[in-house]
Amino acid sequence: MSQDLSGQKIVGRSVTVDATTGYISSSLIAPVAMGLDDLIDVNATSPSPSQVLTWDGAEWVPVAPAAMPDVTISLAEIDLGSQPVLNGAVVVTDASVSAVSRILVTPSGDVATGGSADDWEWDSIQFAALAGSGEFTVYWRASDYVTGKRKIFYSIGVAP
Repeated sequence: MSQDLSGQKIVGRSVTVDATTGYISSSLIAPVAMGLDDLIDVNATSPSPSQVLTWDGAEWVPVAPAAMPDVTISLAEIDLGSQPVLNGAVVVTDASVSAVSRILVTPSGDVATGGSADDWEWDSIQFAALAGSGEFTVYWRASDYVTGKRKIFYSIGVAP
């Protein structure tokens, strides 16, 4: 429900409402110029261009943004076995994996040893990965029965 406050008095002050914009003006509302350093939990003394506000545990302080980590994408060939299966698990050995690694796995379009270029059942595969020390286990589920060797791309990150 809206109410026309034009000409009304609030705490003894006049209020004006612009009918076109809806802006309210009053002697109660005075324009105030504020900067970041006006906020009590921000320390914005001499920020430099490209700095970002970061919480240091007590206040927000300007700092240079953290560098983005390098991402390496690796290619692995995995063997799903000779019996047709819809899902399974396979271990991939990589010395750079630690127990706190985050693994991203996606199918590769590259033809694996003994495979064919028409790996349509591999196109809609679902992956999950569990990191260990020096290896990770890839859990997979395919859209149709698969056998033989397939290629995957994977990248390793570290949990924040």
